[in-house]
Amino acid sequence: KYPRLGALVEDGGTRFRGFAPKASALTLHLEGDAAQTIEMTPVEDLGAGLFEAFVEGVGAGARYRFQMDDQTPFPDPASRYQPEGVHGPSEVVDPSAYDWQDGNWSGLAQTDLVFYELHVGTFTPEGTLAAARRRLPHLKALGITAVELMPLADFPGRWSWGYDHAALFAPSRAYGTPDDLRAFVDTAHQLGLAVFHDLIYTHLGPEGAYIAAYAPMFTKKARTPWGAAINLDDEGSEGVRTFFIENARYWLREYHFDGLRLDATHTLRDRSEPHFLRELRDAVRAFEAEHETHYRIIIAEDPRNLTTHIFPVDDEDAPGYGLDGVWTDDFHHQVRTFTAGDSRGYYGAFIGTQARDIAHTLGWFYDGRRNPLTGKAWGTETNPRKGPEVRLDQCVICIQNHDQVGNRPGGTRLTDDIDLATYRAATAALLFPPLTPLLFQGQEWAARTPFQFFTDHY
Repeated sequence: KYPRLGALVEDGGTRFRGFAPKASALTLHLEGDAAQTIEMTPVEDLGAGLFEAFVEGVGAGARYRFQMDDQTPFPDPASRYQPEGVHGPSEVVDPSAYDWQDGNWSGLAQTDLVFYELHVGTFTPEGTLAAARRRLPHLKALGITAVELMPLADFPGRWSWGYDHAALFAPSRAYGTPDDLRAFVDTAHQLGLAVFHDLIYTHLGPEGAYIAAYAPMFTKKARTPWGAAINLDDEGSEGVRTFFIENARYWLREYHFDGLRLDATHTLRDRSEPHFLRELRDAVRAFEAEHETHYRIIIAEDPRNLTTHIFPVDDEDAPGYGLDGVWTDDFHHQVRTFTAGDSRGYYGAFIGTQARDIAHTLGWFYDGRRNPLTGKAWGTETNPRKGPEVRLDQCVICIQNHDQVGNRPGGTRLTDDIDLATYRAATAALLFPPLTPLLFQGQEWAARTPFQFFTDHY
């Protein structure tokens, strides 16, 4: 159901599989020493819009593009590497060439997760995966058990937060090669650290996201903060959903990631059955069964405090999507309001927070109670009369993360606004409860270096 996409190295050559439902014909253009042009064949049993060509004698390192009908050739939307940037040719990568050393790694149970969120480009002076890998022993000694990498998919320009992603299957060339990413995960596993990847299925970056030329990625039925919503339930949505779900499985399969963080799931507009999040969850569970593995954990970022995300799919009273966890914002907002006095925007709903209110937030604070900003009920009960309860380890909490630092005008941290004694108390409140804590890079030494949103287009 979820065919492997892109350039697939096999014995004797490479199978090129292009996803292009907008095309009536797809042509493969090989460049360099192997330069040739090959008409690709539609493959109906793999799903709508898939084309294929097997080319003998072509292997890793070959450069190529796809051409839809008589248009200009574009990079492969499922390219595994874009060495010249997102506008350049795609490169064939052989994932089986890497010699993994994590055979004894069995993953971590959710109750053992302590997250450390980092951005590869700013975590070290070099801004590379190789440099970040050398810092992993520091995180191990700190007591971290899981590294959460901000988005790695390649982007236009020299640097980016990662949320303007363009080549969804290609680790950014700004950070190193695909094998550099494999080595990072491999080393982490040998140290006993899990690695999570932040994935974005809610929008595409404004430049270089060629998948939008190949497929009906957007719908006019709904809008998001980034523009037209991703097409999850409109005409042609089946292929779009398949593309994203194969992308998730790809990161688990070829890079041994332990889990996925799904960005801004409240902006996924899907009125079909099953919901996209349920289908994604089922695909990951199928992946676990196929590969006889465990602990492939899916965590959604969503401010709505909905039990739907994490309740089991087979619960009779309150069936959910069956995800493993959710980022919950209430704890962060309470701490900022209580310690630093924030009151604007959504912090207005937390004005007057007392220590007892923070103690109440085991799960989330707004569990159906009235939001004073809107006058409406917000959230759902974590311990409903019918159905399962929300487990505390399913709730990821923080006092800082990339959004809550980077979206502030100066990129300032909590340590810029409160004294160190209060900061230590807030840190204790984060780490001691039985919820799943997340630290943002530099937080462990009360860093004051600004971290602002940044992106580059050319």
